[in-house]
Amino acid sequence: MAEQRYKIEKELYSGARTVIYRGRDEQSQKAVVIKALAGEYPEAEETRALEAEYAMAKTLEGIEGVTRVLDLVAWGNGKAMVMEDLGGESLDKAVDGKPLGTEEALAIACRIAGTLEAIHGRGVMYKDMKPHNVIVDRKSGKVEIVDFGISSAYSREEQADSAKKGLEGTLAYISPEQTGRMNRSVDWRTDFYSFGVMLFEMLTGKRPFDGADALELVHAHMAKQAPSPSSINPEAGGALDAIVLKLLAKNAEDRYQSATGLLADLLTALEMKRKKGKIEDFAIGTKDVSMKFQIPEKLYGREKETEELLQLFMEVGGGQNRIVFVKGPGGIGKSALINELYKPITARRGYFVSGKFDQMRRNIPYSAIIQAYSLLVKQILSQSEDVIAGWRERILKAVGNNGKIITDVLPLVEQIIGKQAELAELGPQESQNRFNHTFGSFVGMCSSAQSPLVLVIDDLQWSDAASLHLLKLLLTDREVQGLMFIGLYRDNEVDASHQLTSTLKELKEEGVVPWDVTVRPLTAAEINRLVSDTLKRTEESTKKLSGMIEQKTAGNPFFVHELFRQLYHDKLVAHDGKTWVFDEAKISKASITGNVVELLAKKISELPADTLELVKVASCFGTRFYADTLAQIVGKSEDEVAKTLLPAFADGLLIKQETGMGFVHDRVLEAAYSLVEGDAKKQLHYKIGKAMLAGTTDDELDEKLIAILNQLNQALDLLSGDEKQKVLELNLAAGKKAKASAAYEAAVGFLKYGKKLLSQNCWIEYYDQTFEININLGECLFLCGKFEDADSLFSILLENAREKYDRACIIKLKIDMYAGINKFVEGILIGKKLLKEYGIIFPKRTSLLHLIKGIISTGRILKNKKEEQINSLQV
Repeated sequence: MAEQRYKIEKELYSGARTVIYRGRDEQSQKAVVIKALAGEYPEAEETRALEAEYAMAKTLEGIEGVTRVLDLVAWGNGKAMVMEDLGGESLDKAVDGKPLGTEEALAIACRIAGTLEAIHGRGVMYKDMKPHNVIVDRKSGKVEIVDFGISSAYSREEQADSAKKGLEGTLAYISPEQTGRMNRSVDWRTDFYSFGVMLFEMLTGKRPFDGADALELVHAHMAKQAPSPSSINPEAGGALDAIVLKLLAKNAEDRYQSATGLLADLLTALEMKRKKGKIEDFAIGTKDVSMKFQIPEKLYGREKETEELLQLFMEVGGGQNRIVFVKGPGGIGKSALINELYKPITARRGYFVSGKFDQMRRNIPYSAIIQAYSLLVKQILSQSEDVIAGWRERILKAVGNNGKIITDVLPLVEQIIGKQAELAELGPQESQNRFNHTFGSFVGMCSSAQSPLVLVIDDLQWSDAASLHLLKLLLTDREVQGLMFIGLYRDNEVDASHQLTSTLKELKEEGVVPWDVTVRPLTAAEINRLVSDTLKRTEESTKKLSGMIEQKTAGNPFFVHELFRQLYHDKLVAHDGKTWVFDEAKISKASITGNVVELLAKKISELPADTLELVKVASCFGTRFYADTLAQIVGKSEDEVAKTLLPAFADGLLIKQETGMGFVHDRVLEAAYSLVEGDAKKQLHYKIGKAMLAGTTDDELDEKLIAILNQLNQALDLLSGDEKQKVLELNLAAGKKAKASAAYEAAVGFLKYGKKLLSQNCWIEYYDQTFEININLGECLFLCGKFEDADSLFSILLENAREKYDRACIIKLKIDMYAGINKFVEGILIGKKLLKEYGIIFPKRTSLLHLIKGIISTGRILKNKKEEQINSLQV
């Protein structure tokens, strides 16, 4: 047993997830540090995280300054990682609110920078640079970095909002892009910013930013200028000020680009301090040469649009709302433009939430709206109990007794308002009205003049009818305050017959006049600034190259980036060890396509064979996918899948997200999916759907139902007999679920797939199921306004109905439909015909006597009965 081999001598740290001990290996008698999982029964996710940390530390083995891991052992009901013990103490204890001597601080910084250089050299982002994770032995001068729990081998990552409870210690050191509130991905340069915060603290005894709460600290990282270290400690002046402030630059492009360049400057400063007793000014960054091809993520040529959007946001509040539609073709930079709003929203303590419709998942009702409001709920749950209590009160007041409508659509809301009572059963029109009113009240309540909400819905060209209807209700609600709605769509894919065109027209008819922002292509001059910044060359020297790129791409920013990367990939743009060079003659003669999807398909097809196959499988999931599901499909471990996909990440085709992985752009997904040939597509969808269903528990099925059907419904003819029956049941369940949330078009889609799976003799062999699918389909068709199709289906149902009660259900729906299209006489006639079957005959002519007899008869039935007894009576 590990507990017998490793003797614990002292507890160094105890947290919610892990406990760290100092101890001794009884076999070797060497000092060790043991990092064990906290709690008697650790969760599987915590165990996997510790295993991943151990694996990451092993990949960095041999680097001086990285603590050596010795073993991963069973520990109680969980696991523990055993490491060498350097001795010494963590850097936060060494600093403890007081500055270190400048020479000591620089010596420690040089060792850390050297270790960081080696870590980056192995393709790893550390991502958690802070004094708590640096162990120093002040006697020997040894310095080691520990804790690789969130380190990453991905070249860049998309970061979600990090202003969460429990992260305050890390928040003091994270980079602006790591907050998740910047229009930037996270790459190796995040480590330099965190290093800058730590160096500032070593030199001054203080951090550059401190905030009363997480949001204030996040805003400081994003927007506040750091003070110079010498303003607090005069000894830390000269070039040292410049080094620290360069590390603390808000944009990654303005920081050091390599640990090599940083280390060179720190060594110069240390030598100067030792020789002259002080640090004078010198030119920094002279050896900071990065050979990585990195296109800046800042926006080019969008100053006017950014200013317009910022002005509109500043007007939100005081009862004003702003509705904006941003349009332009795919890849033109609509999403990048909108994400620039993060800074001012954080400053005003507002909320920014976004959702995106997926071209591969168009049948999922409200998908983008649910995505956006799920983000809002997560942000609410990350706050203090008092704030959550305030939200609880507001939500319950808004939804009344209909909270179940919200928790069914947004399960996370249950963590705020608790379990909700079941809903009373209503007719189809009443159910739709209840859903729209309740959800409308909920989303309307989420914004206020004091705490504005920016709601961004992307790719409206792929939206469903139910989502557009719900958005229209929200945008025409005069009681909503503090809302800035931004809808993004590809105008080249939206014609006069598109449902979005109808929605925009209806908004204007109801007096809603939105702001329209059209995002234009980049000019040759703007492309040249991007090329010049990337290659660190003068604009004059890159002008001709930029002109060729503009000619091929027509100024589409996404295409510009991809073509520029392809030139680098084909070695037509290269670094010669001193500077970036390119051969204009070779580039002009190169066979380069003018179609971005073709360019991407070529790039994807050049990936290693095993990576290519995985990317093709991943494309069948849509924009986002998960390594564990992918591993299950291809029969590999999660680690194997992650390693196999690394070339696709390195080529900028995929990006790591907080939960899962994703294609960097819809165009990349489109290109990858185009490489999967016809029959292979069907086979893959079948395999994925089957694996997803097999790996889903009964408790998870409702949540994953539609995702599973998105796969299996594309492979109906591959299903076996038993599988057909199961998928039929799933489509019926999905159809009823969509109907319950007033998403009738989506419901029709699922019910039609279910109907396709019915056997030829279904009315004889499977009467109940056949009746249920058809009556639900008929109801949803009429609620979608497809009255002829519904009427035709009701006729088939009446022909096959076995029971009087079944006929009554069909006739009731027909009466509802006739009432909805002003055919009241027809409705009355079929109603009277039905009642005749029950022995209730209406006289041809009615008189007062008939009325009196009816009242007396009803009175006898209801006499001495309580309310609950009356409610249980059947007609």
